[in-house]
Amino acid sequence: KLDRLLFERYGDVHMMARAFALRSSDRAYLGSYLAWMKTAYAPMYDWIGVTNQQGVMIAATEQSLAGQDYSQSEWFRRAHETRQAVVGDVASHEADQGVPTVAFTAPILDAEGTFLGVITARVAVPVLENVTTRTIRSLQRREGFGGAIEYQMLAKSGEVFVDSNVPLQEKFNLLELGLPSAKLSQAGEPGYVIEEHLRRHVQVVTGYAVTKGYGEFPGLGWTVLVRIDRDAILGPIRSVVLWKVGGAALVIWFPLLMLLLWSTVRLRAEYRQAQQESAWARAAEAALLQSQERNRAIVDTALDGVITIDAAGVITDWNAQATAIFGWARDEVLGRILSETVIPERDRAAHNHGLREFLRTGVGPILNRRIEITARHHDGREFPVELSVSPARIGEAYIFSAFVRDITDRRKAERRLASQYAVTRVLSESSTLEE
Repeated sequence: KLDRLLFERYGDVHMMARAFALRSSDRAYLGSYLAWMKTAYAPMYDWIGVTNQQGVMIAATEQSLAGQDYSQSEWFRRAHETRQAVVGDVASHEADQGVPTVAFTAPILDAEGTFLGVITARVAVPVLENVTTRTIRSLQRREGFGGAIEYQMLAKSGEVFVDSNVPLQEKFNLLELGLPSAKLSQAGEPGYVIEEHLRRHVQVVTGYAVTKGYGEFPGLGWTVLVRIDRDAILGPIRSVVLWKVGGAALVIWFPLLMLLLWSTVRLRAEYRQAQQESAWARAAEAALLQSQERNRAIVDTALDGVITIDAAGVITDWNAQATAIFGWARDEVLGRILSETVIPERDRAAHNHGLREFLRTGVGPILNRRIEITARHHDGREFPVELSVSPARIGEAYIFSAFVRDITDRRKAERRLASQYAVTRVLSESSTLEE
């Protein structure tokens, strides 16, 4: 669950950086967009801000941050230097007013890769802790589950940043203290161990697991420790079995009892792991569906037709306005060649040549500017459109986003004006000749 939550925030800063690339200097737009993001994802984000090229905060959900210079901050410098999204580990950054947060920062780049500033977002530690507490409360509500559960969350260094029992007024490192579960977790695989509680000095069973990232997000390597007193596990077995068997039968049943105890602990651990994996899968599926629906809604409500193609010219996305303009339903065009769908036959060779030249040289004469061309409707008629095409590189491949507007009415209006002007001029010349 932590991996999926961090992966979504990682995707959010990528999405905002791309959304701001064309309007990075429009402070009113930036401010309203950031306010919407914080409200829509409440209480996920502590604050969100955008800086300019020099590191000065030009828009933020916290008004007190506007105008502050963050050019020397680590998150700004790393995003500026690497031109890559940067995720910082848990820390109290200079702009967070002492609240421990995780910083997600992405550079804002235009189509040529020019650095325009950064988008940075903060997720407070209590939001991350809530993921763990919700899971543990669900365990405690299960029938037959007994005993109090404690949990801790550790940074990759072993430093504790969440503790269910102790307010973290002082930092301490469980790796440096030699706690077995913390050291075992460094292998990267989940498991459990019986160890001595550092504060209460009683035997506890501690389960451990490490975050590993998700998708393009590499993860932060956090460790989650969940522990319960060993007596709380063995207590029900002792009361039901040992007292009935009695001292005389203890010698006979002791090996079987130990096998039963071992099997019970192992089965409980495997059951918990299976339930966690099932919950992770459901959460990931729901998060992916929500993200897809949100992106689909944004594209479908655009005033222009939005068409996305891959490097082979195959249509990969098509919004509702594109359907209204060209008459093709989305399901009909996905997977079709763009030039064979909406471009007149006489212009197809030039379109395909331009696409190949861009992939070869990285330069295209019609990219990143508005032009007027003739398009082809589903019914075969041709009509004028205004078009702008923007390329984007994802990994080693290119995609192209085309924004289309039907200008048929505008052309008709221009012709009417030209006709009226011609009539007026003829009448004026006739009047002059008569005089």
